[in-house]
Amino acid sequence: MRTTVGCLVWILVFVAVLLLERDQLQRLPALPRDTLLDGPLAALLTLGVTLTAGSLLGLLQALWQRLRPATAGTHWRDGEAVRVGGVLEPVGPVLQAPFSGRPAAYLSYSAHAPQRSHEGSVAQDPHFRGLQHVPCRLRAGTARIELRGFPSPRAVDEQAVDGPEVERAAARHLARTPWQHTPDIASVDLGALGNPFATATAGAGPDAGVHLINALAAETLGLPGLAGQEAALLQRLRQRRWHFKERVLAPGAPVTAVGTWRADPPHLDIGYGAASAGHALHPGRPEQLATRQIGIAVAFVLVLGALTAAAHALVWHQGGALVRTAGEALGIAW
Repeated sequence: MRTTVGCLVWILVFVAVLLLERDQLQRLPALPRDTLLDGPLAALLTLGVTLTAGSLLGLLQALWQRLRPATAGTHWRDGEAVRVGGVLEPVGPVLQAPFSGRPAAYLSYSAHAPQRSHEGSVAQDPHFRGLQHVPCRLRAGTARIELRGFPSPRAVDEQAVDGPEVERAAARHLARTPWQHTPDIASVDLGALGNPFATATAGAGPDAGVHLINALAAETLGLPGLAGQEAALLQRLRQRRWHFKERVLAPGAPVTAVGTWRADPPHLDIGYGAASAGHALHPGRPEQLATRQIGIAVAFVLVLGALTAAAHALVWHQGGALVRTAGEALGIAW
């Protein structure tokens, strides 16, 4: 509901600014009224204004988060957006990252073999990827907060891993994991597969989580015909140059959880989805996260503000003379 209201507010702001920008364009003495360029120019200027305003709002929110202490307590209301720092505590066995073997509470992994015949994107390569997590709590002071759902992996830096041991580990993972075969890489994109974040079964075994492989990778590796045959799969892997990557949140790591508090039963929902795009587990304490966000927001405000100001200066220069000259160069009859 909050996301919907926010979108409606920004749409109204965009429309209001668009009308103001168009009115200002029509007042420029060098431009005639009701030209074909009024709409596109006004929309371009409005986009710059609204993006700058959004970045400024993000900066104010980051400053507020930096100044406001993140606390855990019984005062949270059901459905309230919550940001709280603490330490990850798995409940039960932990995961092992499939390529590096690192202990993990939450992990996302991917592997692809670049095609020799083109310089296309990863989406056109043999590719397999997946995500897993184990049941976890967040230790925040004396509080123990149950975490539910799989957060967006993008909050965690992706690390490349390489070497013969990584290939052997990947072959072992390929052999013992039940794969969900997909016709193309578009459906291997975890964000486009009917929100697998919400359906990823928690647990440390190979049956838990979501494990996806596209048709090119299945053909290249000989799956499902070689399922369970680790040595044969290792041989297939070594016939191509594969790139292996992981995102890992380790047990005991200091993190900042951003999610929605649910009172019955008490837990923090950090599951990523269309209606909860802000949910995440960020590495580091809340003050560290807020400081990073302040730096990013300042950069966006400065860059977008400068571009927007420059665009307005060019359009308004000499009452629109530059725009008129550019239009005539493009063959526009004013």
